[in-house]
Amino acid sequence: MNKGLNNMEDIFIKRSSIYDCIREGCNVTNDKGILFNIDIEEASFVNLQAAFVEYIHKSLMAYYGKKGFLYDWRFKKNDFSFLTVYENEIFNLPNITPGGVLKIKKEIIHEYNALQSVVTDILIETNLINSLTHGQNIVPRLVPGSTSIKKRFRPLSTEKYHSDVWASQKGDAVLSIPVAGDPSTTIEFCKPIGVSADFFNSLENYDDAFERGYLENLEFLDFAKFKMIHIFDQLCVHRTLKQAGNPRISLELCIAADHEDSLFLKDKELSRAMQRNRYFDKSKLKELGKGIKITTGERMKDAEKYEQT
Repeated sequence: MNKGLNNMEDIFIKRSSIYDCIREGCNVTNDKGILFNIDIEEASFVNLQAAFVEYIHKSLMAYYGKKGFLYDWRFKKNDFSFLTVYENEIFNLPNITPGGVLKIKKEIIHEYNALQSVVTDILIETNLINSLTHGQNIVPRLVPGSTSIKKRFRPLSTEKYHSDVWASQKGDAVLSIPVAGDPSTTIEFCKPIGVSADFFNSLENYDDAFERGYLENLEFLDFAKFKMIHIFDQLCVHRTLKQAGNPRISLELCIAADHEDSLFLKDKELSRAMQRNRYFDKSKLKELGKGIKITTGERMKDAEKYEQT
């Protein structure tokens, strides 16, 4: 057997095994080793959708004023057609990045914490919280179905195949939940074949992964689905897939597994990594959006002063 392939398989087995605690404590489905799902209860998913709608609704009113959005029935009914009706207004908000992250601002901090609280409830009710040592606060994301050349070719564009570890993310895995919108605007997950341990080093440009051979041979694993938690290891190469459809909303956070081979726990600069990437230990993670509130002093107008990256 090719030594490189054998080495890669060893890495795959090692990375997959750190989630055994999750497999033992949670109802895991669609298990592909470095990618798997956990179902979300219907009532909790409805609460998640409602909280996300309110976060977007308040963002629009905070920046453009209440008159254009206050009485639109779509927001109260959680009718996600508002994503296309107000697509231009949404994607011209000053706090949305080229990658679709809807950043926290002072005017929408209450709605953000309400959304975070629902996710905290989901982590607890699925028992996932008990298999983690650390985790981040949530990152809400809105992605259009169409793309632009400028955004697609940014050095760290999420439309390129990538691992978040290449962008200096310190967690073991990403936890992602597609919430609503067009299912064709999705995430594609793949397993790289035949790479080595330096795969986990940072890159300045995701294109550099081609030169290093990380993307030479990819095995397709799955597409993202609604009403499910997706947990994918840093070894799982993925990309945002836009197919000329409509917008999709989702959220994510990075997590550290309770295992001796955790990339997060092995980090030699753990305290700095926790501060830079804003990780919370398990006891605090259980309180996010509840007893522990995320705060910011920056307002929507302040975000106009700089170009989002």
